Amino acid sequence: MTQVDFIISIGLIITIISIVLFYSISQFETNFNQSKINEIKAKTNSLAKELFETDILTEHVSTLKVKFVETGGLAYNENIKININGDGRKAYANYFNMNKISSDFSNNILNLDLHFDPYETKYITIYYFGNISDASYIQTNENISAKIIMSRNISILVQDKCSYDYLSKLFGTKFKIESKICNVGNSPPETTVVSINYPMLIESNGIEVENVKVLSW
Repeated sequence: MTQVDFIISIGLIITIISIVLFYSISQFETNFNQSKINEIKAKTNSLAKELFETDILTEHVSTLKVKFVETGGLAYNENIKININGDGRKAYANYFNMNKISSDFSNNILNLDLHFDPYETKYITIYYFGNISDASYIQTNENISAKIIMSRNISILVQDKCSYDYLSKLFGTKFKIESKICNVGNSPPETTVVSINYPMLIESNGIEVENVKVLSW
């Protein structure tokens, strides 16, 4: 082997070693980054469940399903009264499509303003912030009948539990919650951040659905 051949051989060996090292390091970095992402994903999912499936940020609310039927063949607006006995302090009502219904709750009476078309059947859900012992329809119009069905308790996100000082003691500082009623946490860094959208019922001048964003890093 001449000196030139020897130099060429050494060069090829160095090139091959460099290529192997490059791909080995790249693969290591890829595996490390994916492992880190998976770790943060698991952390974010766990955080969301603790926030929204316990009473840390939510309040347990009783629900009533109500079916109204117009039987007189007339169209009109009607003030509906539902008597709710329990230990609650407020109540709201929504149509089944989650559109809010104008309502007022005082002295255990929920007043609703509803429009009825002839022979219309209308379904609503009542959200009562407390435990219900019983509920009844106060009939003021013989052409409107109502059937009330007690339903399960659900969790609703409420603003008065949204405190950074409280949450940071539980979960540290590497998180952020983005909601129209609870925007709390720190600005995420420019490193790996995982975010998920968690569908929740929230209290915002009534009850509505929102995809609450949870970020962690």
